[in-house]
Amino acid sequence: MYLRLLFVGVLLMLVSLTNGQDIEPGSIRGLIVDAENGDAMIGVSVMLEGTQQGAATDLDGNFQIRGVAPGSYTIIANYIGYAKLTVTDVTVAAGQAATLNLKMSPEALQADEVVIEARRIDNTEASLLQIQRKAATVSNGVSAEQIKRSPDSDAADAVKRVTGVTVVGDKYVFVRGMEERYNNTRLNGASLASPEPLKRVVPFDIIPAGLLNNIVVSKTFTPDLPGDFSGGSVQLTTKEFPDKLTLSVSQSVDVNENTTFKEFKTYHGGKTDWFGHDDGTREFPEAYDAISVDQEDALRQRALTFSNVWEGRPITAPASGSRSIALGNQVSLGGRPFGFLATVTQSNSYSTKAEKYQEYNYVTLPDGSVFAEPSQNYLTNIYTKSGAIGGILDLNYKPSPIHKFSIKSMYTLSGDDDVREYTGERTDGDFVRGTRLTWTERSLLTFQPKGEHQLASLRNSRVEWGLSISKGTYDQPDRRDFYQASRDPGNPDEPFIYGANNDNSFRRFAKSRDDMLEGSLDWTMPLKRADDQSKLKFGGMFRTMNRDFPTRKIRFANADVIGADALDPTLPAEVLFTEENILEHWIATDLSVNLDSYTADMKVGAGYLMADMLLNKKWRAVFGARVESTDQFFKTEAFPGSDDAGYAEGGPSHTDLLPSLNLTYLLNEKTNLRFAATRTIANPDYLELVPTEDRDYNSGSVKVGNPELDYSKIINVDLRAELYPSIGEAASVGLFYKQIQDPIEWVYTTESVSGGNAVVRKPFNLGDANLLGVEFEFSKSLEFASEKVGAWTRFFSVQGNLTLVSSSVDLNARVYDPANPTQTGLTSKDRPLMGQSEYVVNTTLSFDQPLWGTNMRLLFNTFGKRISELGASGRADTYEEPFDRMDFVVNQSLGGHWSTKIQVKNLLDSKVEYSLDGQSLKSYKLGRSFSVGATYSL
Repeated sequence: MYLRLLFVGVLLMLVSLTNGQDIEPGSIRGLIVDAENGDAMIGVSVMLEGTQQGAATDLDGNFQIRGVAPGSYTIIANYIGYAKLTVTDVTVAAGQAATLNLKMSPEALQADEVVIEARRIDNTEASLLQIQRKAATVSNGVSAEQIKRSPDSDAADAVKRVTGVTVVGDKYVFVRGMEERYNNTRLNGASLASPEPLKRVVPFDIIPAGLLNNIVVSKTFTPDLPGDFSGGSVQLTTKEFPDKLTLSVSQSVDVNENTTFKEFKTYHGGKTDWFGHDDGTREFPEAYDAISVDQEDALRQRALTFSNVWEGRPITAPASGSRSIALGNQVSLGGRPFGFLATVTQSNSYSTKAEKYQEYNYVTLPDGSVFAEPSQNYLTNIYTKSGAIGGILDLNYKPSPIHKFSIKSMYTLSGDDDVREYTGERTDGDFVRGTRLTWTERSLLTFQPKGEHQLASLRNSRVEWGLSISKGTYDQPDRRDFYQASRDPGNPDEPFIYGANNDNSFRRFAKSRDDMLEGSLDWTMPLKRADDQSKLKFGGMFRTMNRDFPTRKIRFANADVIGADALDPTLPAEVLFTEENILEHWIATDLSVNLDSYTADMKVGAGYLMADMLLNKKWRAVFGARVESTDQFFKTEAFPGSDDAGYAEGGPSHTDLLPSLNLTYLLNEKTNLRFAATRTIANPDYLELVPTEDRDYNSGSVKVGNPELDYSKIINVDLRAELYPSIGEAASVGLFYKQIQDPIEWVYTTESVSGGNAVVRKPFNLGDANLLGVEFEFSKSLEFASEKVGAWTRFFSVQGNLTLVSSSVDLNARVYDPANPTQTGLTSKDRPLMGQSEYVVNTTLSFDQPLWGTNMRLLFNTFGKRISELGASGRADTYEEPFDRMDFVVNQSLGGHWSTKIQVKNLLDSKVEYSLDGQSLKSYKLGRSFSVGATYSL
């Protein structure tokens, strides 16, 4: 309720800023760039012919002439060393802004005055292609317009449309088949904290797609970017303020054939679950620690401090839905432009999965062959109820044409409430049935003040500075696990009974706090020649990250009071743990796993020098080097009350010189040929470094980190040809090669874990790896077929991309070193990198009819199978099989201020499947979803 009132108050305040503005006159605004290289031109004089009204372009190349009476005008643009530009028939309407996008040519190339007719260009897909064409690096992206016309609800869905990108686990981005470790994510040019307790990466499912202006993936490195990526640097840009008053309100309803209006399991939570926040209902009870263990029956009294909720309750699942509101404007503040945009999105969803899990034991037959014998077999019904809220506030102010200040902030919060009910047979022959209740809450907050300044006295150089404060949180309070087992469930003499175990009847409390501070300063200095936009750029960056990940496990242990009646172990959990039974049969104690909690910090400092040179009219070279120093450290902590002084600590520390060369050859005005050679690094995740125990829910297998890991060093080489035949059309083909020294991959080994020695999965540096790939991309209108097929074809277009990748890992002696008997040999001696797909495909068929206000999209995405888990000691590698997804979307204007969006997601309803030796290991279906939404816009 308070959040809603706060939002309404902010909304009214922003609306009030628009009141009283004189909206009768219009304005003329636009962007002027160099015709040769597309760079923004600063200080161009722009005048209305026959008047004293005019303006000069700012440091972004933008200009705005305010207070223009409605009518038709001629615009004249002048800049020393460039041909005068005259734009005729510029029409200004009352209260409206006419927009121009202009190019000026050096006088050496165009001596006469250039006269053109005004036209409005606002095709954002085409704009993104222009960004790609002018970029110094190999890059691909997806625009806000493409996101709007797709069914993508979050950044994880949207980024799948980018060439060479796949998403693993519905949230982790793989670029060119390389794991999230080999990629970085930046928001508005700055790094982000992570709401993941064991990773440094940002889960993309937490960021609503409606908050984004575009996603651009830079696939080659330049020294002004952080050097900790190889696959790609994913650049997320949030929406910016509009040119005029805008207000948009939308609502959608989503129905899933597997879930909606069907039986669903949930349990009593908090009053604020609907927007992803636990109100304290699941928090660790303060009374637990207030009870001294010296008191009589203290451990029983401690057990009573927890709620007696262990099971899900059936309900009928309602429809899912989302809603959003956005308000923005540009007004005058002190006679200078001030722009703002505030956007809030909120969603609720319900989903169910029936997950089949079949484990295998490998048996060696007398003839020496290996046979995969079915062992553990589970069916897990997963019921997930989710709530989320997100918003951005973008403020921009230009106190003068050469100075610009902005504050960009974003907040996202999501909570997933899971009920998992599983039944099946374990390896030991027991049949089990159990329940896990889990609430997982994640949030991400960023606050980014920035400044841009043109320094005329210093060769007209440009200075940009930025500060980013980012906080990621992860809360998983009161995860509850309970199961019972039977030798023969069909025999009434062998019922399901409770059995004491460290992974049974326990409550787990975990939270992570990730605080990041980053500052940057970039100085760009032109070479001061009108016909040569070459420039030098240098700067520096610092980043600090601090993380705290405390966990606590409380186990309910059976401890009968002398003389108490025997406890019936076949009773349901919520009967076993009633107050009466706790006082006679149960105690609550901390589960002593010392390495579950840890603190960590990471410090990065960097400086760089680079040149962006036009060697002649055809060649552009961007080259330089970055020195980057990284110090990564962690330390584990004992569980509360432990007197064990043992702990683990470690982490790599290194300083690297990272050179970069990006060459572009302008074959003609429509064709680029690119070459890049760079050196970058990849740091390990904390899941890989910290020796915590992460146990798989179904199989019971354990992951353990390795403090001795080294970071990876990568050599990257790219070749690419790009063709831009017309606005909105493009085609490209590229080759890329990567050599990875010390890649990190998970190996089966024997380790000491809680409960004794066991075969676990542990990461190691496995020598070297090589990766070779090719990328194809195209975007083409079908208008060329109109003469032969019909005029209707001009409303259709096709887009697509294909990535083919081949990789191999060179396993060095460290994996098979007989002096290290704890390691076991991997089954596959010749295999690709973990998580690397041999192919990734995206295609889109589009229909756009502006007279009808209609656009439709049919989208398809798939990927080749990829290793999800390495096999060892005869066990084969586990593969995630291809998943084919097809979506259909219709956006329709209803006239006036209304529009609607209808979509069908996952039309093919393919199976999500993991396989082992060609046999299904785990599988489930997501079901088709049908959605309809309406939007009101000013």
